[in-house]
Formats: sequence, C-alpha cells, structure tokens
Amino acid sequence: MSNKDFDRILDEIDNCKTIKQARNAIWKSFVGKKCTRKCGNVVKIALLNAPCHGFGDVIFAQKLAKYIKKWYGVSVKIFTTLPDAHVKLGEDPRNLVAPVKMKINQCRQFSKLDFGEAANTKYDLYLVAPLVANYNPDVSTVTKSFKYATKSNVFFFSEYNASLREDYTFPTGVGGDRLGLMMVKPPSVKKLAGLRNPYSLIYIASEDHISRTVPCYMGFMEMIAKKYRKHKKLDVVVPLWIVHNLNNKKSAQQLIKKINKYYTRIVIKDKDGSDDLTDTQTGNVFTIRGDILPVDNKKMFALMKYSLSDILLTGDQSLTDALSCCWNKNIFYQIAEWKESLGKELAKELPNKFLKSKKTSCGTLKAINYNSNYRVFVNKWDFRKLGRPRMDAIMLASLAKHKNKDFEELDDMINNTRTLNSLRKKIDEKF
Repeated sequence: MSNKDFDRILDEIDNCKTIKQARNAIWKSFVGKKCTRKCGNVVKIALLNAPCHGFGDVIFAQKLAKYIKKWYGVSVKIFTTLPDAHVKLGEDPRNLVAPVKMKINQCRQFSKLDFGEAANTKYDLYLVAPLVANYNPDVSTVTKSFKYATKSNVFFFSEYNASLREDYTFPTGVGGDRLGLMMVKPPSVKKLAGLRNPYSLIYIASEDHISRTVPCYMGFMEMIAKKYRKHKKLDVVVPLWIVHNLNNKKSAQQLIKKINKYYTRIVIKDKDGSDDLTDTQTGNVFTIRGDILPVDNKKMFALMKYSLSDILLTGDQSLTDALSCCWNKNIFYQIAEWKESLGKELAKELPNKFLKSKKTSCGTLKAINYNSNYRVFVNKWDFRKLGRPRMDAIMLASLAKHKNKDFEELDDMINNTRTLNSLRKKIDEKF
C-alpha cells in the first residue's frame, strides 16, 4: 500500500468529529477502490450467525458467505447456533463452528456464547450477519467472546429494514440509504413432477407467529379462484398447517363461502390422501395441496418459476428469491408487525400499492387485474451492487494491515484511544 493510501487515512481522521467515526476511518478511506479475487486472498473472515426463529437468517448468512467467496476467493468460517441448518443448505461442515455448550439455540447474543478454542483463532474481519432485530449493534457483545475482535474489525449487517443507524455498517433492505436485498442468480430448474395442473403458491408463516394469517391466505385464495376460474382444475400449493387449519369446520365453511362461486368442488390434500370440503363430486376443482412443501431451496425456485402469475410469501429471503427469479410475477407479501417498514418501502419502490396495508398485502379482489414488472426494482435494490463497494473497502483496509505495519499500528492506536484529541496527538507524535 502506498504512502498516498496512508495519507488519505490521516485526512479521513482529520475530518472525523468523534472517536467512534475514527474507528471506521481506515476502511472508509478505501471507498471507491475495487477489490478482486487477487486482493483478498490473505484476509481471514469469521461470519457470526445467530438466527432468531427463522430459517431466513441462515439463508441470509449463506448468501453473504457465497458473495464473499465469489468476489474475493477467500474461505469463510461460520460461527453459528444452527449448524445443521447451514448443512441443509449445502455448507461444508468443516466451515462451521457451533458453541461448545448451548441450551438455547435461538435469539442469542454472542457475548453469551462459548465457542471454545475456535474463538481464539485470529480473524481479520468479524461479520455479524444478520444482527436480529432483538438486539442493538454493540461491538462489545462480540469482543467479549472473540479474542481478536476489536472496535474496528467487527461489522454488523442489519435485518431488512431495521432502523437506520450508523452502528450498522451494512443496513440492508429497501429505501433511503439502505444497501438492498440479497439477490441471487436462480438455479436452472425443472417443473416438479407432482404438479400437473396450473397452480399458485402460498408460502407463509402460521398464525402462531403472525396475526391475520387465516384472513391472509383466504383472501389470496379468493382472488386467485376468481382470476383463474377459466381453469377447470386449479391447485394451490400451501404449507401443511393450512390444510390442518381447514380441517376445522369453521375455517372450512369460511373458505367454501369465498371459493364456491368459482369452483364447485374444493379438495384438501396431504401426503396421506385427500378430502372434499364440498359435497359435490362434479364440476371444476380447486385443490389445496399440502403434500408438496417443505422442499429444498432449489425446488422452491422451481415452484416459484412454474407457478401462475400470483404468489403469496412471507419472510425476507423467500421474497428476495422470488424477486431474483420471477420479477414479472405478482408478488404478495404477508407483512408481519415487525416488517411494516419493509412493506411500505416495497409498496413505493416495486411499486405495488397493495403492500401499503396489511389488509391488502396478501391479495385482494381489487388486485385481479394487477400486472407487475419488478425489473427496475431488482436492478436498483441489489446488494451485490449497493453493498459490494463497502465490502471492497473493508477488504482493502484489512489487506493494508497485512502489508504495511504502519496501517496495523494506526489501527491499534485507534482501538486503544478513548478520545479523538488523544488520537490526533498520538498520530502527530508517531507519524
């Protein structure tokens, strides 16, 4: 690294107003410079992943790890409370580290976790991805458990549309200064053999997790039943809990009232067989398929790709995958109470006016003629475009510390100084 690089860092520190800002001065001085597979090969990365009641947090970490491996050609060690979930997504178990002792594996702070000797290995970067909304981005929660974590090498990735605050180096999500969604290149897939009829897809959380769940799926089913009534046989692929819910007489009657005017025969199906909700055995058939899900990530892409134009989803990563593969589908989104900010920004940016309200976000008869085109949105809000320049800068700063002792000494100086004035005095004396 050149003297110009070092001088640029000192200029960056001169412009800082707080010691907290100075701790980001080294990497911020590299913003605008590109890092490739050649520049990052000596940097060691620890990715810290403690999911909170959602497989989406695991997928988030996996996507980030794949980005980093592809961009920089480096290995990524994942410290996680759910190693088995990472393995299900194809991660090599050798890249995973689980806590030594762990009674609870959900919603944990890293300061409360013991990773044994593995936590004493020296890494250049500690990436918390994502930090679940339950906790604030506090560096001390990481430095307490990882020997070589410091105030300047720990970086937090927010959940989608968490509150915007400077402690998140990577505020992911949509709107404002956020850095986009974790888009992916969809895999090559074939239609699932068990789905011969035209079908729509519902993939939402049960009512144990989100209020308004039953009205949500029923509203969507009513919409697609009316919209696609030209099909004599229409399937809708759903989580099994919806079939179980429809075994309840009250729920079944509610659904029949909504669907029967478009389909005279309504069937629910699981892996053990099928049952008719209606008395008639004739006429066009609306089949609720609880015998398909769950499926692995690749098959989920297939379900989305070959479905009819309307999809109902919940969860950050399901939404992102649908946008990645199917930007021309009408994507309806079950908005959880803690995701209203994301829903509002999606309504504005996609755009999709039906996502403005939880009452219409799952689908409504008013949306029957809605036709989407999210291509502009996908290009604009792709983390690979918005987030990579910041990741490049952080990688280059780490590389600088490897190649130049002055960078490393300055970094130590920044981490071990409490006030900005004291830091400037030390810099004047040393450099």
